[in-house]
Amino acid sequence: MDLPEKEQVQLEQEHSLEVKDIRGEVNYVYVNNSQFSASHTDLHIAFGEAIPSAGVQPRVGVAMSLHHAKTFLVVFSRVLESVEEKIGKIEILPQDLKSKP
Repeated sequence: MDLPEKEQVQLEQEHSLEVKDIRGEVNYVYVNNSQFSASHTDLHIAFGEAIPSAGVQPRVGVAMSLHHAKTFLVVFSRVLESVEEKIGKIEILPQDLKSKP
């Protein structure tokens, strides 16, 4: 999937509604750490920034329905594939996938 530089990637919800581009209207934070939990209805992701001298600093949390999480996974994978086609393979090291308490 070849995505133009500024193409709007939107996740369709279970209800048909018009979705506007909100990317310029939200606050962005840098994260390099994530922690997950899930219930039978929702997925929660806590994002943080791991700083060598200070440990993991909490930044923002996101909760979403499981349906949205699965849709997000598919679209997110497509976006990363498109990025890798442009810049090359993004390597994942074994330690990147280790769970930490």
